[in-house]
Amino acid sequence: MSSPLAPRVTAEVRQRLPIAAPPAPSYPLVAAHFGLSFGWAVLGFAGLVWLAPVLASGTWLDPRLLGLVHFFTLGWLATVITGVLYQIIPVMLGVSIRSPRLAWVSLGMHTLGTAALAAGLWRGAPSLLAPAWMLLLGGVCGTALNLMPARRRAVRNRQLGIYVSYAHSGFGIAMALGGARIGDALGWWTTPRLELLAAHYHFAVVGFATLMAFGAASRMVPMFLGVTEVRPGPVRWLPRVLATGTVCFGVGAIGRLPVLAWIGVALMAGGVLRFIVMAAGWFRHRSRRPLDPATALILSSLAWLSLALGKL
Repeated sequence: MSSPLAPRVTAEVRQRLPIAAPPAPSYPLVAAHFGLSFGWAVLGFAGLVWLAPVLASGTWLDPRLLGLVHFFTLGWLATVITGVLYQIIPVMLGVSIRSPRLAWVSLGMHTLGTAALAAGLWRGAPSLLAPAWMLLLGGVCGTALNLMPARRRAVRNRQLGIYVSYAHSGFGIAMALGGARIGDALGWWTTPRLELLAAHYHFAVVGFATLMAFGAASRMVPMFLGVTEVRPGPVRWLPRVLATGTVCFGVGAIGRLPVLAWIGVALMAGGVLRFIVMAAGWFRHRSRRPLDPATALILSSLAWLSLALGKL
């Protein structure tokens, strides 16, 4: 029997208690990811200006444009996503990354690989592409070794770990398809060019970047909006739908099976539409009526991403 003098811990007090979390990686590690990613974005925007005549002419398979695309995908998006994950995984999942030293090595390999790949495509130097791919593979594998075990050891928010795992799987498949195209450029084998590029693009954009954005948003946006109840159903099956859609589209495109490719398109579009409906519900049921600038930017970025995916 509890003493009448003992303090009573109410549900309200429990909600205010801080959640124990392992220490996040050092600030220089996270800042390096963000700094490099913004540097890649600046280079990409400068490249857009430089190659504007090429874009206007409609020669979208120009190797320089392919190199420019990787400024944004590998340089900007992949680097900033990795930095965000290093920052939020300890807080959200309650586990620390495996090795800060491995994180630094992975960042270095990813940066060098991106630079070599972009330079090889920009200058039309196929000899740079294979070493670039190997460096990128090392960087991706190092990051996966640092982050993927967190899903199995997570003490909370395990669903976010599932999104991270699916997204890194999509990144790995995109890497494999990119490697196949590099082998084609070096004369090692022959691949269907447009079909493989389409599959590579969708695995990178939908299978990796979109899954990662939706996964982080499904946990963080309701919290920022003060939503007290989130339906777990869509959050659970959404990564499976998007991942299945990208696989169906990729196999259908490469295998020239239009029915399977259209099934993949329908699954990807349905997953994106369901997320839009879910996010709209969070916005309608928010308890914090005025939006702070950061939350408004997050919501607007998700809206733009969803609109862009509608053009896929």
